[in-house]
Amino acid sequence: GGWQVDGGGGVRETGDWLFLAIPAFAAVPLLESLSGLAAQHLAGIHHAPVVSMALGFDRCQVKHLLDGFGFLLPGREGLDLLGCLFSSTLFPGRAGLDRVILTAFMGGTRHPTTVAQGDDALVAGALGGLRGVLGIGASPGFVRITRYERAIAQYAMGHLQRLDQIRQALASWRGLYLCGNYMGGVSVADRVLNSERLAQSLGHT
Repeated sequence: GGWQVDGGGGVRETGDWLFLAIPAFAAVPLLESLSGLAAQHLAGIHHAPVVSMALGFDRCQVKHLLDGFGFLLPGREGLDLLGCLFSSTLFPGRAGLDRVILTAFMGGTRHPTTVAQGDDALVAGALGGLRGVLGIGASPGFVRITRYERAIAQYAMGHLQRLDQIRQALASWRGLYLCGNYMGGVSVADRVLNSERLAQSLGHT
């Protein structure tokens, strides 16, 4: 029994458990030979595209105190920006002295074509939302843009039933666990919590 993973180049790992902590679409080719039905249901889970932008400013250029986690913007605001994390507040030391780093997010199901925009258009769209909320009066001195064509798993109508069908289809494969962001929440906090719960449950088996 057990599992064997071939990592290429003659590298193989074996174990009693196999955890697939990957997106649904990445799990599809790995599971097709085990259960075509499970792979079919996984392939039906949509992942929305997202653009992540790290923007650096001098502290004096941002009026807001940045004394929190960040913010989300509702669709009715009519802006390209989805939300923003105050990264240098959350992770001290990420920015230099008297500087701040903000991580802006764009795209999603609200604006799925945003990932195809050029860098200048993306920065302009992000600043269009950040200026009004945070009181930013300058352009960023640092920009790093990352485009994710398939990022956030969408919990569409019937998603829980889909997950039940996936579990049932894979039930005979002992020791196989799916841990992607399409199960139990999409945030990092959700992933940590669910991983801890899974580890605890395995400790009692």
